[in-house]
Amino acid sequence: MKLCLAFLSLLLGVSSEKYRGKYVGKLNSYHHQVSGDVYAVDAYTLLITGFNYDGNGPDTFFWAGASNRPGPQGFIVSIASFDGTRNGSSNLPKDDAPPHFTNHVKRLLNDKLHGRWIGRGNTYFWVGVGPQPSSKGFKVPDEYGYLEPLRLYNSETITLQLPGDLTVFDLDWLSIYNVETKENFGSVILPDNPNVPPSLAKIIPHKSTLPNCIQLHKDLQVSWEIFGPQITIQLAGQINDNSYMSFGLSGSSEKAQMLGSDVAIAFIDGHRGYALDYNITANSPCVKVLGQYKGVCRDDLIGAIDNNQLHTFAREDEITYITYRRTLISSDAGDKEFKTEGVSQVIWALGRLDANNEPAFHDIYPRGSTPIELGRKEPYNTCYSFTKTQSEPKERWERPKIIDKSLRTFTATLGPSGGGQRGYPAITGMSSNGLAWYLNGLLIPEIWMKRGFTYAFRIFGGNNPHSAEFYNPFIITDEPHGGVERLSEAAQKQIRVLGGVQYTLRGQPRPTSAGPLCLARHKGVDRRLDDDFPTFRKFNKSLHVTCESGDPAILEVTPNSSWPDTVYYNSYTHSNMGWKIHIIDSFSASYSSSPQLTSFMFCAFQLIALSTIPFII
Repeated sequence: MKLCLAFLSLLLGVSSEKYRGKYVGKLNSYHHQVSGDVYAVDAYTLLITGFNYDGNGPDTFFWAGASNRPGPQGFIVSIASFDGTRNGSSNLPKDDAPPHFTNHVKRLLNDKLHGRWIGRGNTYFWVGVGPQPSSKGFKVPDEYGYLEPLRLYNSETITLQLPGDLTVFDLDWLSIYNVETKENFGSVILPDNPNVPPSLAKIIPHKSTLPNCIQLHKDLQVSWEIFGPQITIQLAGQINDNSYMSFGLSGSSEKAQMLGSDVAIAFIDGHRGYALDYNITANSPCVKVLGQYKGVCRDDLIGAIDNNQLHTFAREDEITYITYRRTLISSDAGDKEFKTEGVSQVIWALGRLDANNEPAFHDIYPRGSTPIELGRKEPYNTCYSFTKTQSEPKERWERPKIIDKSLRTFTATLGPSGGGQRGYPAITGMSSNGLAWYLNGLLIPEIWMKRGFTYAFRIFGGNNPHSAEFYNPFIITDEPHGGVERLSEAAQKQIRVLGGVQYTLRGQPRPTSAGPLCLARHKGVDRRLDDDFPTFRKFNKSLHVTCESGDPAILEVTPNSSWPDTVYYNSYTHSNMGWKIHIIDSFSASYSSSPQLTSFMFCAFQLIALSTIPFII
């Protein structure tokens, strides 16, 4: 059987003390000064250190095969990095299996653990030293980087990454451990000198200058210091460009609660850093509700005071640092007090910024409470180095298309936008506010409409103008974002609204197409795991649909020659909830290819599946 190999890298003059995997042997040197040491990293990867080659051999490649000696029967091997050096050979011992126990410990749960610790709280992945698991250990982030009590697992295969620069060589055991009752619910003893590959994770050290630091997530730390009437806070996060970190006091003194909370939204835009003061009055982006702003709104927008004073900001080695100060007790009635006595409940999140540098729906956030004692007399530090791994991106869900020259009616309902790697953000390349339009049961499908034909949209977007989150009149415009109500008057004039809006005598837009709310929600599933669904069809089956009574709003449109070739359906109140409408002059044969017909057949399947819901009848 041929051995499929890929060379990880060619390292020159590196110390031999660093662990690199299973040592295979030295390259046999025959010509052109070839030399080097070969390690087996895993079943598919070799690492060569101290590699030398004079570069003068004609038609020379890395070459691998399964025969006893190198010969013409083989294949070229690709390399991960290239420094002008090209080839070499080594005989691989046949009785040496490649490393199978990776630095990321795999398959940590088994059937006997099921149901034993779920619901009992304070249970974590736990590692340490000694003959058996004990309270003297370290918390390990779960497979998503969270440090909160474990969720329910059911015969799953997961990958854990040890925190910071900790390695399996430093540990004796791994446990599923309840730190409150000091119970070991299941454990494994790690072997001495295990045959494991070197870690491919990049370790990024960070040491805060502030005395207190808590690791909130694998990718987020908060550190602080209270001095006099002020508190200095630093957020350090492994976030991308156009992303934000948020941290603040919960709206409840007993648990994590967004409503009523007081948070800072921190990010770097170009050469400027920000730590903006936000007040949260609804679980939605900031919108006007009957003339008043509600949602996640900047303090200065709602007539309050931004009490955060930016101190320093930097982005170094893929880590963003924002340091800001504020008074413990603010003169702003909407701000909360940072107490120096007792425990405070805090909230935090990581997410993406929208086109206006406003926070969109967060991607990473805690499921439970996060209590912190801010006024500790002794410094407190649970932070460790950041780690960066090159993980394979998940494939986005299929981009659904509705192409049918006989179809003239679409039903528009609301539902979750799906995960950032598979759902709305992956399909459109834009941030999401958490909700999206479902047309005929499909998540933001592209639809085709012919000029001169009249089409009807049956809309169930919520018709209660008192709701900041669930009032979503349907509109069609010539730009992709929507959210017309959130824009300034000057910005509104730059948009052509093609349907769903009427204008007053003063030229003010008014939405016309809302309808009762029909909403798909998660049914007993943590929405942070949306990206685990490989297809939209499986994701959709996990949702539960509820509909208010009442007739839908009807929006009729007739595209004409003045319409652009591409327009967009969206929400009047919130941005980034819809997608494209293609306006064509005729349905030619090119619009009837098999992939498009397959997509529409899936659409028809969804309609049948929803036929028991009142609004479909």
